[in-house]
Amino acid sequence: MAILKNQKREAFAQAVALNECSGAKSYRRHISGGKCSDRTAEVAASQLLRRDSEVALRVAELRVASAEVAEREFDLTRSAWLARLLALADQAEDAGDYSAALLPF
Repeated sequence: MAILKNQKREAFAQAVALNECSGAKSYRRHISGGKCSDRTAEVAASQLLRRDSEVALRVAELRVASAEVAEREFDLTRSAWLARLLALADQAEDAGDYSAALLPF
């Protein structure tokens, strides 16, 4: 899918896809220009993000692209993260430092 023709909807989709803020806040910021109530923004954002809408499809597309870039550029795959966490756990255990495992009360 290509960039949405409606620039406001494209900006909304990008903000939602990149988790800049909630759908309602994105709607208020990018579509209504802050000129709507909280409830109106929530309902309108929900309608734009329905499964079959072009906006929802664009959000999904942007999220996939973002995940691919993160995996490629930063090696942010699940297996890479798990390997890193296991290495950190081994280092902490070797040092006898179990502070990360303690729950703060």
